[in-house]
Amino acid sequence: MPVLVSALVLAGLLCAAGNPTRAPEPPAGSQDTCSSCGFRPPEEVGRMDQDFLEAVKRHILSRLHMRDRPNITHAVPKAAMVTALRKLHAGRVREDGRVEIPNLDGHAMPSPDLQEQSSEIISFAETDDLSTSKVQLAFTISNEGNQNLYVFQSNLWLYLKLPEMVEKTSRRKIRIKVFFEDPAIPGKMNVVEKKVDTRRSGWHTFPLTETIQALFEKGDRRLILEVQCDGCEEHSVIPVYVEPGEESHRPFLVIHARLVDNKHRIRKRGLECDGRTNLCCRQQFYIDFRLIGWNDWIIAPSGYYGNYCEGSCPAYLAGVPGSASSFHTAVVNQYRMRGLNPGTVNSCCIPTKLSTMSMLYFDDEYNIVKRDVPNMIVEECGCA
Repeated sequence: MPVLVSALVLAGLLCAAGNPTRAPEPPAGSQDTCSSCGFRPPEEVGRMDQDFLEAVKRHILSRLHMRDRPNITHAVPKAAMVTALRKLHAGRVREDGRVEIPNLDGHAMPSPDLQEQSSEIISFAETDDLSTSKVQLAFTISNEGNQNLYVFQSNLWLYLKLPEMVEKTSRRKIRIKVFFEDPAIPGKMNVVEKKVDTRRSGWHTFPLTETIQALFEKGDRRLILEVQCDGCEEHSVIPVYVEPGEESHRPFLVIHARLVDNKHRIRKRGLECDGRTNLCCRQQFYIDFRLIGWNDWIIAPSGYYGNYCEGSCPAYLAGVPGSASSFHTAVVNQYRMRGLNPGTVNSCCIPTKLSTMSMLYFDDEYNIVKRDVPNMIVEECGCA
């Protein structure tokens, strides 16, 4: 089953880290569990998280064909965005500068019963009004066809520029405020307010997931944002908007979304681990790249869902639609139907559905690379 290779390799890394997900000992004569399934004892949670984190980091580097993370020692090159546009040309670059990147993982198209696909949209800003004291950034976000978009992550990227003579002299603390303006509603809404420490010129992110999702739910594709910077003038910090000669630093939105079938706005998934069941389920494990010091070379996304499967697989779960999807399970069930004991062949909790992860990152040569890495995120688990 090649579609599961990536997740199984990661599961192997987890087991190599000390098999922290070993299940409690089953009752005598029970064949309902396997040694790779179960829940973590409370005293092992911290060790497991650290071991698993290191395993996931090695896994990501391996999938990107890297031995070590790139060594980023200076600010983003001035032509970084131009380089990004060249790299992203594998998707769709529009004449107005906006870029849409479909999910290109090199595999066959999903089966018709698969109700959702992942995609990434990058939209570059246009300035609405340069004649006033406020700065408005306008984004027109494309939407192919009549498909619904469920946004699970979105960030505004803004470049803050410092004069060369004052770079690296001291930290400058400023406050960036981002307001959303709805033409149908008077006034404006403060959607992001973030303190920023600046020592050198560089990119900064501002989360807008809920704002973009609300926009899409209303059927709008036009987004107007107002950006204010408290302390920028005092500390000689210059936010770069849409200005002549600064095309490589034009603000842009990165939107990660799922294309969801109209009849199934929210697709029913497998069992999620919630601490109240010991059955096979999907345990979410989110890694924030900022917290592990990887946000200097990984541009997007801001983190990785290193989900994994854990829990027991009783005999009654084997063969239940949606809980098993492998040749191994079918064979074991045939034994059971004949009243035979398959011996040591037990059902285990494994990934049954994985999705592609899109990454935008710097390589060792300071090029910006966009890569869609298939089978990176565990979406569903089952007994097999």
